[in-house]
Amino acid sequence: MGSKVAILGGGVAGMTAAHELIKRGFEVVVYERQAKYVGARMRIVYYQNFGRCYPKTRRWAMKKLALLIFFMLFLVSFTQAQKHKSKMTYIEIAKFKLKEGFTDEQFIEAEKNVRNGLIKSQKGFISCETGVDADGTWVIVVHWETLADSEASMQKWATEASVDDFKEMIEPTSFRMGVYDSKAFLKN
Repeated sequence: MGSKVAILGGGVAGMTAAHELIKRGFEVVVYERQAKYVGARMRIVYYQNFGRCYPKTRRWAMKKLALLIFFMLFLVSFTQAQKHKSKMTYIEIAKFKLKEGFTDEQFIEAEKNVRNGLIKSQKGFISCETGVDADGTWVIVVHWETLADSEASMQKWATEASVDDFKEMIEPTSFRMGVYDSKAFLKN
C-alpha cells in the first residue's frame, strides 16, 4: 500500500492501532505529547494500598477510542478488499527439467537475462518467480494483468531469437505449461 497514517496519542489504543496498521502495510507515525508515557503509563493512577487503578472516565474514553480504531481498521480492510475484488489477474505456470549437460548456474543466468529482457518489457507484466525442487524440476510463475497479455507474451516467446539459448536448455518432453485466472484479494 505505502500510505502514511498519523496516530495522535501513544497510549494502548494508539500503539495497538499503529501495530495493526503496520501489519497491513501502512507507514505509521505516532505522536505523543509526553513520549516517556507511551503505552498508557501516564493514565495509571496510584492509590495507597490499592495498587494500580484506572479512572472510570479514562476507561470509557479508551473503550470508545478502541472501538473507533477497530471500526477504522475494518473500513480500511473492507475498502481495500472491495477495490481488489473485481481485479482479475492471470498466472502462467511452466514446469520443466533441464537437458543433460546444462548446470543450474547456466540456467539461472539465462533465466535472469530473459526475465530482465523479454518478460519484464511485456505489456501487463506484474511479477515473476522461479524455483527448483530437489528432483531438478524447475517452475517459473509469471503474473499478468490480462489473459491477452499472457497470450501476447507466449506468441512473442515463440518467435523471439533472444530466448533461443534459454529454450535450448529445456528438455522438451518434460515441459508443461498452464494459464490460470485468479481474483486478487487483500494480502496479509
